[in-house]
Amino acid sequence: MNRNILQDIKPLTSTGRRGVITELKSKDEYSSSPRINPEQNQPRYTPPSSPNNRDEFENGESSPRKSKKAIWIVTILALGVLFVAISFMFKGAVVEVVPKSQHVKIEDTFVAKNGGDDNELTFEVVEMKEEASRAIDATETKEVSRKATGKITLFNKTTTSQPLKIDTRLETKDGKIFKTDKAITVPAGKTVSGKVVPGQIEVAVTADQAGDEYNIGASDFVIFGFKGTSKADKFSGQSKASMTGGFKGVEADIKEEDRTALKEQLSEELKASLLSKVSAQVPAEFIYYDEGIFFTPAQTLLVTKVDGKVNATLSGSLSIILFNEGKITRDIAKETVTEYDNEDIVLQGLKSMKFSLKNKESINPKEAKDISFTLSGEADFVWSVDTDTLRDQLVGKKKKEFTTILSSFTSIESAEVSINPIWMTSFPALRKDIIVKLTPINAPVE
Repeated sequence: MNRNILQDIKPLTSTGRRGVITELKSKDEYSSSPRINPEQNQPRYTPPSSPNNRDEFENGESSPRKSKKAIWIVTILALGVLFVAISFMFKGAVVEVVPKSQHVKIEDTFVAKNGGDDNELTFEVVEMKEEASRAIDATETKEVSRKATGKITLFNKTTTSQPLKIDTRLETKDGKIFKTDKAITVPAGKTVSGKVVPGQIEVAVTADQAGDEYNIGASDFVIFGFKGTSKADKFSGQSKASMTGGFKGVEADIKEEDRTALKEQLSEELKASLLSKVSAQVPAEFIYYDEGIFFTPAQTLLVTKVDGKVNATLSGSLSIILFNEGKITRDIAKETVTEYDNEDIVLQGLKSMKFSLKNKESINPKEAKDISFTLSGEADFVWSVDTDTLRDQLVGKKKKEFTTILSSFTSIESAEVSINPIWMTSFPALRKDIIVKLTPINAPVE
């Protein structure tokens, strides 16, 4: 019996490998179907041109949009890190302090002593001397008769002192006579190791006659009245410098009114010069007032004439009464500030107050033991704040403790604090990172 072979073959029911026919076809079907290429159903591999190509297939986004998004994310993160870094870089605390102050009106009298102890109001005096000169043309001529002057040292080889009257004559070897300007006593000599050491004294002298022939150099002298006596060789004189100023004849000069005007001009110049130099030497902790300045010019103008020119010279001295600013502030505070307890304070406006000396005309600042003066005006007492101690107490403390710490400083009226970074709740652990600023009185608080 003939069997149909095709009927006995069962079709495959399981899935075959990729590229294998899963169902047998008839001969006709098989012959009419196109030939299967084994590679036809395989996915074709195309190498990616760049990583972005892969993103395009996988994410369905274009490369430019993806890149921009990534850049923004990186930028934001970088800025965040930078902000945090800068915040810690500039970390610290700033405390702005308003010191305690009191506005006062002052009109009171005070007494200060020259010297004294620290508990007293004292004053000091500084003094300086100087000369001012100016050369001008002569405005007239006059007949002049002027005697030379100088100094002579007298020696006594006896053991007994010797008084000499004014106008005692002293004579040079060539007979020129000079007279003593005042009465003196030449001290007795002393015996040392069997030898007499002469006593000595210096005296001012004036030539007996006018004329430039008396402008002599250093010379030896004898006492004219002792000539021919036993004292002649026991007493002698000697000048160490030349005698000067002798003249007789006509010389150039300036009119009296010109002399007066010149003296006034030189006086003003001299005062300004001395004040500038003296004030530059005043210590920083001292103050002075215009009323406490004393200027004394010489009574006469020294005039010399050379070749038709007149050289005028004026000497003078300037004294200033100085006050220690801390001491005078303390004494004023005792009189004006309620319950003042010797606290460390300053008086703003002290230098601009009106100062008046009592009986200034009769005061010689170099010799005065005490002075009386009045001060009047308005000023502000400002308490000194110990900023170093404040910083020490704030180191490492919680911000919430600031008010408590501040309350222990009686010299502080108010204060504000800012801490960086802003999220910090404590003061820096290092003292150098805490800054204390004092707000000037009468200035707006920033």
